[in-house]
Amino acid sequence: PMKTRPLNRSHPKMLLCLQTWAGDQKQGMKLARFIADLQQGHSELADFLFITRKDCPHDVETIKYVSRKFNVFHHVSKRAGTGWPAGCNDLFFESMNWLHCMVAAKKVPAYKCIFTFEADGVPLASNWIQEFSAAWDAAQSKRRTFVMGAYLLAPGPHINGNCLLSGDPAFTRWLTKEVGGVHSPAGGRWLRE
Repeated sequence: PMKTRPLNRSHPKMLLCLQTWAGDQKQGMKLARFIADLQQGHSELADFLFITRKDCPHDVETIKYVSRKFNVFHHVSKRAGTGWPAGCNDLFFESMNWLHCMVAAKKVPAYKCIFTFEADGVPLASNWIQEFSAAWDAAQSKRRTFVMGAYLLAPGPHINGNCLLSGDPAFTRWLTKEVGGVHSPAGGRWLRE
């Protein structure tokens, strides 16, 4: 189990983490551009991370497009997982590992939360970032929260990969160094283990 420490309140921003592979990258880049188009001015509430599977290069033009509205980072996964759920799970854990290492190296801030998402979602409101940020803050004001998302029972209990996670360095260290991955027929099973 993770050792709890005082809540990290060092940074008010969240990190939007888009995870793609060759099979959904085209749709993911449309989504990234749509998110940038929704954003009025340069975001003060969120930064953006593009992460791709190790066999999928980045779409540099979309990264440039999104960087007009967000501070942008990009990373190619070093993990080898492919298919479902191994590919999805590896992208998730690589995203969290990237964040943990970059915060430890003081190359990015310790975000209050991370929104991991995939190409098959879409914001339904122009102020969705403000809404997510406010929902995270509201949850934190009631009790210390590490994960917010849809808890699914099939094909096995798991949190859907489109979720909000704590950016607290103690949590990201625990998640990446102690949990490190999952070996199950579904994603997010580490919440029960």
